[in-house]
Amino acid sequence: MRSIYIPTSVAILLLAGCSGGSRVTVSNASSAKLDSLVVSGTGFSKSLGVLEPGAKRDVRIRPKGESSLRVTFIANGASYDSKPAGYFEGYGYHVTAEVKPNFEIAISETLEP
Repeated sequence: MRSIYIPTSVAILLLAGCSGGSRVTVSNASSAKLDSLVVSGTGFSKSLGVLEPGAKRDVRIRPKGESSLRVTFIANGASYDSKPAGYFEGYGYHVTAEVKPNFEIAISETLEP
């Protein structure tokens, strides 16, 4: 029987390249900061905290199968909820959520190259 040994440094590099998941980018095109920002979907919920006006944030998520994206936040004392929208799966997608100046939330998705 023959054993194959992979040096630890090679194994770490291989695993680092396999981060998996789908990428979600939330951008704030409004003039208000977004407090208590959360993105959620099938089998995941990620708190992103505060997003300043003009800022954007990326996060990797791993939904359980097919999912849509829901975005919730508080701005100027009012609560906003996108309701579930879009379609993506556990890996290979880039989902974008843009908070417009009127706090409307536009969600779109593409396959990552």
